[in-house]
Amino acid sequence: MTKYLVFGLILILLFSCEVNRSKSVIDIPLEIPSKTNDSIWVKNTSYNYGDIRRYGFQDKHLLKEQIDSIIDIGSSGVDISFPKGLYPINFVLENKKNLNIHFNSSIIAGKLSIVNTNNVNITGEIEILDQLFLKNSSNISFNEVSLRTDKINNLHKRANRGVNIYSGSKDITMNELSIEESGGDDVFFQYSQAALMIHGFQDTPKRVIIKHILIKNSKRTGAYISGSSHYIGKIKVNNYGLSKNKDNIKPVEKASIGEEKIFSGVWMNRSENNRIDTLVINNQMGYGTYSIILDESQGYVPNLIGEISITDGNDYTVDLNSNTLVMHEF
Repeated sequence: MTKYLVFGLILILLFSCEVNRSKSVIDIPLEIPSKTNDSIWVKNTSYNYGDIRRYGFQDKHLLKEQIDSIIDIGSSGVDISFPKGLYPINFVLENKKNLNIHFNSSIIAGKLSIVNTNNVNITGEIEILDQLFLKNSSNISFNEVSLRTDKINNLHKRANRGVNIYSGSKDITMNELSIEESGGDDVFFQYSQAALMIHGFQDTPKRVIIKHILIKNSKRTGAYISGSSHYIGKIKVNNYGLSKNKDNIKPVEKASIGEEKIFSGVWMNRSENNRIDTLVINNQMGYGTYSIILDESQGYVPNLIGEISITDGNDYTVDLNSNTLVMHEF
C-alpha cells in the first residue's frame, strides 16, 4: 500500500510541476514595443525613423518655430534624433514631458534650457557652447554632456557659462559631464559663480546623480553644491579661480554676501545626505583661495566623501556647522 501512495505522490508532484511550468509560460506576456506612426510628418523617406531630416528639417539653422515642431513630433511618441553637426541655436524645452531625444555628437552653439519639464531622456553625446540650465524639472537624464569654450561658434562669442541646476530640479541624472574653460569677468557671467552650480533659494535641487565630472580651468569656483540626496561617483577639478577679477558676481543664495568671491575647487553649502565617492582637486596653476569649502549643513543627515585627493597649495576650510564626513585621503 505504501509504495502505491509514494507512486501517487510522485505523479501528483510531476503533474503539479508541469502545470506550474505551463502557467509560467502563459502568465508572462510577450510585449513587443511599437513605434508611433510618423507618416503624417514624413517629408523624406531616405532618412531613418526619428531623424529630424526625415521630417523636413535639413538646415541646422533651426528657427524657434521649427524646434517647437520637432518637439511636438517627439511629444507624440517619436524618438527624435539630431544628426552630427553644429546647430547655431538655443535649444529650449519648456512645459514639455515624455520625450526621448538622441544627439549624435551634436553641438548646440547656444544654451540648452529645460524649464517646467518632466520625463525627458537625452541619449548620445551633446556638446554645449554656452550653458546647460535646468529649473523646476524632474526625471531628466543625460548620457554624455560637455561644455566647451568656442568663441568663434558660440552664439554670444564668449566663453561657456557652465551648468546651472536651479530650484525645483529633482532626479537629474548624467553619466558623463565635462566643463572646460568656463566663466568670464563681465556682467554676462554674473550668475556663473561656479562652473557647476547646484543651488536655489527655495526648493533646492534633490537627487542629482552624476557618475563622472571633470571641471577644467574654471575662471571662478569649480563646483558649488547645495540641496540634498545627490550622488557623484567621481568629481575632478583641474585648476580653478583663474580670474583675478572679483566684479560682476551676484551673491549665492543661502551664502553670506562676499563668499561668492572666494574661489575654491569645490564648495558645499546648505546641503545634506549627499555622497561623493571620489573627490580630486589638482590645482597646478595655484590660483584661487581654498581647495575645498565645507560650509554650513542643511540638516542632520551628514554628507559623505568616500576618498579625497588634493594637489593644491591652497588650504581648505570647514564651517563649525558643517556636517560632512571624509572617509579616506589618498
